[in-house]
Formats: sequence, structure tokens, C-alpha cells
Amino acid sequence: METASAIWSVLLLIVTFFGILAGAYYLCLRLLRVRRGERYAVILPVCGQRFAADRLYAQCLRAQLLGEGRQCAVIALDVGLCPQQRGECERFCRCTKNLYYSTPETLPALLEKLQKEP
Repeated sequence: METASAIWSVLLLIVTFFGILAGAYYLCLRLLRVRRGERYAVILPVCGQRFAADRLYAQCLRAQLLGEGRQCAVIALDVGLCPQQRGECERFCRCTKNLYYSTPETLPALLEKLQKEP
């Protein structure tokens, strides 16, 4: 009888723990979420990675799947790409909507430009 009580207590403790964890996670997501209609930018630093364009495309897909494709601008921040990768990223950014290529020097101007766009 004592063993069954201990098992139920442990199960109740585990369920309570996961309930509190899920509630905290939900609260954090609600607090950190951007308000509807506001534009925001996701800056992805790319530096010598083999699949930089894949990371950029994955971030664009995430925004589209969340229904925030119009509000989300993805910026590829070049912090050390080789010329071949740089050309590939620039071409990819020109072909994709809401995807921009920038260097650390041109980033402030790009952010100002994006902020002024409707």
C-alpha cells in the first residue's frame, strides 16, 4: 500500500512540474512575441559556414509558416564570408523577398531603410 502511494505521489509531482514548465514557457512566448502588424528584423551572422544560404532560407520559411512573412525581414550579416559564398548569398538575397544582405558597416543604414518602409 505504501509503494502505490509513493508511485502516485511521484507521478503527481512529475505532472505538476511539467504543468508549471509549460505554463512558464507559454507565458514567455506571449511576452516576447511581436505585436501583430509590427515589422521586425532577424539578423543572422554568416561567417564561412558551408550552408549559409540554407540557414537564410530556413529562417524565411519559419517566418512564412508562422504567418509573419510580411512583417519579418531576414538580414544576412556578412562577418567573414569568402568571395564565392558572398556572391551566392547576395544572389539569393536579390531573388528572395524580405531577405537582405549586409555588412557590419552598412547594417545601420539598412535598418533605417527597413524601419521607414510601410
